[in-house]
Amino acid sequence: MRKNNKGFALVETLLVSVFILTTLIFLFVQFRSVKQSFDESFNYDTVSGMYAASNFANFLKEENFSMFTDALNNECSGEEGCTRKYYVELTSCSPELFAEPTYCHRLKENLGIDQIFFSRENLNGLLNYLKSDAYMNDENPGISRTTKNYLETVAYDEESIRYRVILTFYDGTYASLGVSGR
Repeated sequence: MRKNNKGFALVETLLVSVFILTTLIFLFVQFRSVKQSFDESFNYDTVSGMYAASNFANFLKEENFSMFTDALNNECSGEEGCTRKYYVELTSCSPELFAEPTYCHRLKENLGIDQIFFSRENLNGLLNYLKSDAYMNDENPGISRTTKNYLETVAYDEESIRYRVILTFYDGTYASLGVSGR
């Protein structure tokens, strides 16, 4: 006498299907994480980007470096409507900050730099500011969401009193470098 095994085969098929599906979902999640890290490695702190950041940092040092630090550290003394600066945007190569704005423009053009930011080495204040309502309500924010995502990956020394030059490039890559005066 033979028993009917149709119910057993159905349960066995379901269990194997669930196991395979769970394995595929796990592999997909892991692959997505690896792909994201892989993409970041090609967009964040590339060799050419770090070379450009080094060149621009050297240019800042040769300029009047204290002008950049003073622009960043220009703190408010209880004045109404005055907010602390967490970064200075140097993209326009303003003549107020640069003794050689023409050279700054040429350097930007030759290195493929889209935006230039100057901040403190410790990025905690800047990152907190970028998450704040004050920044979200800003009509003309200088730092984009993708740049903010990059800044969240930057390793920095929390105890350092140095500064940092942050560059975004036309090709969608990013680089930053710690800078100290001469």
